[in-house]
Amino acid sequence: MVEIEIGVLQSQCLDRRIGCRDRLITEIAAWKQLRHAIGTRINSIFSTETARRELDKAQPASTFDKPS
Repeated sequence: MVEIEIGVLQSQCLDRRIGCRDRLITEIAAWKQLRHAIGTRINSIFSTETARRELDKAQPASTFDKPS
């Protein structure tokens, strides 16, 4: 979900050069405030349980996580 939000931030807010750090912070804060004000949500197709199961398949536990 974080990657989705970063992509939206990039396309809606950071699609141009912003040369000043203070201006960048102000622009991102305004974008964030608008996103929160309109109640933007991400509709996930996974339940928490399903997401964990899929992540476990994609990235199995390392040997360090397994008991000796």
